[in-house]
Amino acid sequence: MVQVSRNPLSKETNLEIQAALWWLLAKLNQDSDIRNFLNCLLTKTEKIMLAKRLAIAFLISRGYNYRNIGDVLKVSTATVCKIKEIMDKSENNYEIFIKRLEKREELKKFVKQFDKFIEGLINIVPPQKNDMKGRAKWLRG
Repeated sequence: MVQVSRNPLSKETNLEIQAALWWLLAKLNQDSDIRNFLNCLLTKTEKIMLAKRLAIAFLISRGYNYRNIGDVLKVSTATVCKIKEIMDKSENNYEIFIKRLEKREELKKFVKQFDKFIEGLINIVPPQKNDMKGRAKWLRG
């Protein structure tokens, strides 16, 4: 779990070091430089956490069910809800990032894999109790 010191920085110092981080990130313009910088700066767990958050936001924007997102990414529905809350508060900033992500070929492959997983899940997991038509169809198999 990511931890922050119990001894908080002053607001001014916090703003200054964050400004330095944003400045440096803005100056990195090659994928290899960004990858190397983040590999030096972040732990394996922190990189996984950030990647999962981004994937959650992407899948939410594509209209996927919170439970399915959680199943695929191995996160709780509470985590998915939290990311959705952040997205709602971000004043469309996430939409800008999602539109950029949608252009990546690797994500198109990910979405196809996700869809295939969801189709398989439908055959394994019975529909919710209130979905009587879906439940009857599932029972008929």
